[in-house]
Amino acid sequence: MAVGTANVLVASVLVLVLVVVAAVEVAVEPDGSTLRVDAHSGAAPQVTPNGKKYKIGGRWLTGNNIVIERVLKNAGYVETTEDDWHYLYYTGVPNKVPVNPDCLRDDQIVNHVLHVGEMTRKDFLANNIDYQKRRFGEAYEFHPTTFVLPQDMKGFTVAHQYRKKLFDQNKKSPEERMLWILKPPAEAQARGIRLVQDPSEITEKDEKDGAIVQEYIQNPYLINGYKWHARVWVLVTSFEPLKIFVYRDGYCVFSTEKFTTANPNLTAHITNYATNKNHENYFLAAGDEDNIGNTWSLRAIFEHLAREGVDIDNIWEQFDDIIVKTVIAAAHKLYGQCAGGGYCYEFIGFDLFLDANLRVWLLEVNKDPAMGFSCAFEERLKEAVTRDTFRLVGALPLAEDVATRIETRLVKELLQLRDGDVVSDTLLERILWLKNSESFKQVLKLEKEIHISETEGNRFALLYPTHQSQKRYLGYLVAARVADEHLAQHMATREPTPNKRRT
Repeated sequence: MAVGTANVLVASVLVLVLVVVAAVEVAVEPDGSTLRVDAHSGAAPQVTPNGKKYKIGGRWLTGNNIVIERVLKNAGYVETTEDDWHYLYYTGVPNKVPVNPDCLRDDQIVNHVLHVGEMTRKDFLANNIDYQKRRFGEAYEFHPTTFVLPQDMKGFTVAHQYRKKLFDQNKKSPEERMLWILKPPAEAQARGIRLVQDPSEITEKDEKDGAIVQEYIQNPYLINGYKWHARVWVLVTSFEPLKIFVYRDGYCVFSTEKFTTANPNLTAHITNYATNKNHENYFLAAGDEDNIGNTWSLRAIFEHLAREGVDIDNIWEQFDDIIVKTVIAAAHKLYGQCAGGGYCYEFIGFDLFLDANLRVWLLEVNKDPAMGFSCAFEERLKEAVTRDTFRLVGALPLAEDVATRIETRLVKELLQLRDGDVVSDTLLERILWLKNSESFKQVLKLEKEIHISETEGNRFALLYPTHQSQKRYLGYLVAARVADEHLAQHMATREPTPNKRRT
């Protein structure tokens, strides 16, 4: 093939595959021997996918779907009850999502993967973290000691005797109680939770139901005498390769009675909204305030902690570490999904708890975290995280010229091309081979997600894999996949981006 013919063919192929469309200029030199690629600069507006269809189904939709539908409709989506949807939002049992993630069309997005209960069921989560504890020891000591019934009943009894002896030696007043917390394995909204003091309080039903018994953290960091926990949102855009984003905002919920272990009422111990909402002390801000009542923003909590001398960066570092290690503990059981195209992801809520020693603990991971709202700041916050999520997963896609610019830059970087390079048959073959490779497709998808997370006020930050985290955490993966290795290699050579400002 003549070189001049190759130049024309390269330009045509690149246009067809959106490598050089709109975002680049393609110019053939007068002698027909070189190709010049000049990337434009500047951000492009978000594309509105007018005419696309969404479908909503499952359980617990009351209130949860308000911000979901608002964001989709504002972006031009229309609702459908048929199977011709582009975006499916489904709540409830993850293994009953009415679609096979491996059979999605390229233009379909669904908000779940199968078997996410490996993280969000309390018994499965405990088993996966315990496995990692046996492998890595104290690196996984962020989850309270947990016993899964009935098989761990003997272990619970032995642990109780040991812990009770230490407690009795150190308790400061006779009113203090040593507590364990019992939870059903797969319930939500604090249903079935109760406090126990002794193995004799465990019933046959508890054992039959497979309840968990967990060490109760008896020294919480109190604010004005009340317990609280943080809800931090996490977006896993892929499990193979593993990609984890954290939202740099969130909210916190408080108990309605002041904390003491002597108080038998759950409303002094459980911070969950469902437990406290009917208590006479429960109230919410009537206006835009986010630092009064039983629900505060994470920003307001951190401002309060900072005034008390707490190192907020250290708290965020603990949050991030726990999130990555927790997802890694279950990731190997979620490999191989969405292999046929389309986009399936998990948006999950981590409940994180701070003790009086400024140590962060993982309480649980929530599938389908509540997106309903009860006050003004919570509504704004949940609409913002929904919009940012949809941008990252492609429901609100990048403008074509921005996507093309990212792809062009990546091709040039990976093939080490320079403006003015001769476009030979060999170079054409290299470009086509690269673009058809699975590793390139995965790296390109990640680069687009990174771009989105760093622009237009998006509050998501990439946790894994980054320039540093791939070095720190790759070894924790139970069975790292080839795709994980490819992204790790790419991120190791990619210039690190500045850390996103934390709340």
